[in-house]
Amino acid sequence: MKKISTVAVKQSKNISGKKLTIGLDLGDRSSWYCVLDEAGEVLLEQKLSTTPKAMKDVIGAMPRCRIALETGMHSPWVSRLLSDLGHDRGACAQRALDRGEPEER
Repeated sequence: MKKISTVAVKQSKNISGKKLTIGLDLGDRSSWYCVLDEAGEVLLEQKLSTTPKAMKDVIGAMPRCRIALETGMHSPWVSRLLSDLGHDRGACAQRALDRGEPEER
């Protein structure tokens, strides 16, 4: 089993005092996340394992923020975990994202 990147955890702790939005692209083994500030500027892009431990260690270390994730096999448990961590989460259907119109569920 791969270790969680300590660089990702340290960088996620350095993001504070801003209203953030995170986009989370869930994969079977690994996922990608992108952190945006209020102006839509990319602050951080990282890869993490699609496991509860990795999500807690990386996303849990970030201040409360809005998180958008695509719907799929992992989205139910990830959504519950993000909610338990205190984040505001929304799921987007891939077809809505393809049109450029996030569809919240």
